[in-house]
Amino acid sequence: MTENTDPPEPRPTEVPGGQGVQIGNQNTQNNQFIQTYVEHQVVQLPALSATGSTPHGDPLEARPGAMGRPALRAYLTAARAAARQHPYAVALPGAPSLSTVYLRQQVSLQATQPLSPETDEANDRLHSIEMEEDTSLRRRQSLHLTRTARVTTEQIKRVLEKFDVNEMFDRNRGGFIIGGPGLGKSSLLRNLVETSAGNWLDDKDGAFVPVLIKAKSLLQPLPLPEAIAQAIMGDLGARLDKIDLAGLLAEAAMPGIPWLILLDGLDEILDAGDRQQVIEIMTRWLDDRRYRFFMTSRPLPQREFQALRSVGVPVFELQPFTDEQLPLLAHRWFAALGVPNVMQTVDLFVGQLLQTRIVQLARNPLIATISCVVFANSAGRELPRSRADLYEEFVTLLLRKPFTQSNSLESIKDRLSQYGDPARRVSETLLSDLRALLQDLALMRINGSELSLRAAAEQLSAKYRPSPVPASLWNEITAELLRQSGLLAERSGDFAFIHDTIMEYLAACSRSTSSRLRIRERWSLEARAGENESFALFMVALLRRRGVDLTRRIPAFLKIRKLLHARLVAAVVHDGGAIEPKVVQATIERLSAMATMRTNSIPDVLRRGAWLWEDDCVMAAKSLMMLDKNRGFELLVRLAADPTVAGLNIVDVFAERMLTEDFTDIDPALGLHILSEAASVPSGGDADPIEDRFRRMLIADFVFDRDADIGSELIGRLAEDPSMDVEDRMDCVRKLVECETVKATEIVKEVLAAIIADVNVSLCEKLDRYNFLLSIDQPTAVAALENVASDPVQGDFIRAMAAMMLYRDAHPEGVVSLCKLSGDRGVAGFHRVFHFAMFGGEYGQAAGRLAGLSYDHTLPGEWRIFAAEELIERDPEQGIDALRAIQRDSSVGRYMRAKARVRAVIYHRALAVLEVADWESPCTDSWSLTLWRFVHQLGELTRLLVRGT
Repeated sequence: MTENTDPPEPRPTEVPGGQGVQIGNQNTQNNQFIQTYVEHQVVQLPALSATGSTPHGDPLEARPGAMGRPALRAYLTAARAAARQHPYAVALPGAPSLSTVYLRQQVSLQATQPLSPETDEANDRLHSIEMEEDTSLRRRQSLHLTRTARVTTEQIKRVLEKFDVNEMFDRNRGGFIIGGPGLGKSSLLRNLVETSAGNWLDDKDGAFVPVLIKAKSLLQPLPLPEAIAQAIMGDLGARLDKIDLAGLLAEAAMPGIPWLILLDGLDEILDAGDRQQVIEIMTRWLDDRRYRFFMTSRPLPQREFQALRSVGVPVFELQPFTDEQLPLLAHRWFAALGVPNVMQTVDLFVGQLLQTRIVQLARNPLIATISCVVFANSAGRELPRSRADLYEEFVTLLLRKPFTQSNSLESIKDRLSQYGDPARRVSETLLSDLRALLQDLALMRINGSELSLRAAAEQLSAKYRPSPVPASLWNEITAELLRQSGLLAERSGDFAFIHDTIMEYLAACSRSTSSRLRIRERWSLEARAGENESFALFMVALLRRRGVDLTRRIPAFLKIRKLLHARLVAAVVHDGGAIEPKVVQATIERLSAMATMRTNSIPDVLRRGAWLWEDDCVMAAKSLMMLDKNRGFELLVRLAADPTVAGLNIVDVFAERMLTEDFTDIDPALGLHILSEAASVPSGGDADPIEDRFRRMLIADFVFDRDADIGSELIGRLAEDPSMDVEDRMDCVRKLVECETVKATEIVKEVLAAIIADVNVSLCEKLDRYNFLLSIDQPTAVAALENVASDPVQGDFIRAMAAMMLYRDAHPEGVVSLCKLSGDRGVAGFHRVFHFAMFGGEYGQAAGRLAGLSYDHTLPGEWRIFAAEELIERDPEQGIDALRAIQRDSSVGRYMRAKARVRAVIYHRALAVLEVADWESPCTDSWSLTLWRFVHQLGELTRLLVRGT
């Protein structure tokens, strides 16, 4: 995918001192931080006129060759106005504009996104095997583990990199944004539309012109420009003048400026085939320079992203609020709602938040926003203790308006007055039953009803309609009540819940009172709630209000029941539910035991979804984090370092993608120490050695990247570990050399010396490491090679070559090593005699050593003769005596004895003739010197001839 090369848009000033504030700080620190924020006015909204024009004229009209400028200006004005309105503005008195309370979040690359063709191939193979029904669970888990093991250090670094959302739009022509429920995907897009449209209308350039529509809009059987235009008209409606939107969208927004098509809510399309069709449409148009595309969705199965991967579209994950952003958000909301003593209220809000379990959920933008709204409208300034209670307060608050505003009710009664008092009274009944109607609507949607919400509402309200009242009028009244409820928003002629989790809570309210749960439904509910599914958790909380507590009875039998129950308790406590202390303690002990064991209790036949890839110990450790963060975190880190555990890797743990999405109060250095400790030793057991070594090196790179001190200690241990591959150990050595510390240098010298001395290391590898060490510290390198040359465990050839290398680089030490090698009777004759004879002449007692070798009965006869002949070079008489001694030795065999006798005779006679020359000091006159040279050459020729026989 080609990156955008246009200059980035101007960004707001960073918050001064932002890194210094934490949720748990003292009151004065919070007040000081918020005061600093207010004084600096972090995000300043531009002052706009009613028409969006500026004193400098209309920049859209000033661009030559641009098509339909008045139409474009009309669209931008309408889009900005619609994006400004907060979703709660209809029902919440004094609700601020979205931009007033919006806080930008960060994004990161998706952890499971492959960054290389090799990883793509692994995923494709895995998916094909997933489809094979007869494939065993262990086989699938093994392949999944192989896939996760392919995650490289560079990929980890990219995944852990978090950046501002504006950078995401600046760098990429297209992308896919994933976020869990309430994480702010829609608000992100609406804020982008408002900001970008405002910039154009305020005479500021931009890289694109945004268009926000629902992803399902592309399913219309229309050409792309017409489908987008129809969706825009449905959303903006009367805000737009009558303009040719399809014609406007058929061309680039302006010369060189594309349309940025923002497709929201892919996950709202229930059919997987339809979702795939939308993705294919997006990829089909990506190369068209008139358009850019970004799409949002809740998490979907990874295989649905294959079309995006094939064209290089990155997948991003929207990050939750940081701890510094929560007091900022509260300040904006309280100020916008007119709460007195804003800073004191923020301090009180943060203090209460810390005392509730929902503090772990408050990094979710929706939960944080609902908490601010409920707290601001609470007479006693109190926060609910659980998420279910929080949603109840929020729903009640929004529904209060239709019940309390008499003008809405009177308006409806006036419209029905001509049909008599019974019709007026029925309208009151419909209004009082509005919540039940909304709950039934939500349940229909949760159950997969294909009816539109408007049609479903008309169907449900029909039972209230008095016979004289026309159906059309009654449907209009129903629609008005839905509109006034604040829980639904009108879009493209239909209604939609303002948020999916609001819909899930209302559906749970309806379902929890409808009938008793059957055994199978109860099990399913426990399992889904344990996986942190919102609807299931709401159901459990509402059932507990009715006295049906699924957490109270602690299972005594069946490991699968114990695991399901323990995960359920952890999820309910994490959601703010009050559980008996003895149940919580028993759950902590049970989860700790399960996370420590490596056995699975869930039968293969029941494993689906996350259960397919995650071992029981991983699921238990994740749930334990909700109850005992430190213990759960420690176990997760250890499991991440264990290659035999399926469903978890380093990225899962340290990229903050656990179920809690909250690592507050966790010391990252503690996790790195635990990870380092776990990676210091081989996994053992059933772990594949190659895969285990790869994982340990991966962990070392990861830890070193996060903390150089902790990482260098781990790398040093891996470098010293003989179970690691030599190349891996050398990679560790190179990293330590780059540290340039005294401790690292000492480790490097020890490790290289150990590798050189390792009997399992080949000669080439030894010499390569020796040369590396020689460039760092020559004395240490020489000493290491001396140890190899004298080590009887090493091979004869390796010892001889080590001595020869020493002879080259450290002459005295090399000669000594050759001498020692010649005296080792466990070494083969060739290496004992030949190398010493060739290069040991400088040894002071060389003649004596050669004499000793010629008389050594442990040597083969031929090498004794070779030693005797070399001795003749230094002492002819002593060498001939050695040959005669071999001739008399019956242990050398008849052939060698004969050979020694013949050579002794020849040497004796030849050398007797040659003794006429003065070997030490030849005459200086020319004749005598010439004769001496001739005799000397004759002696050399004689010895060669004798040896040749």
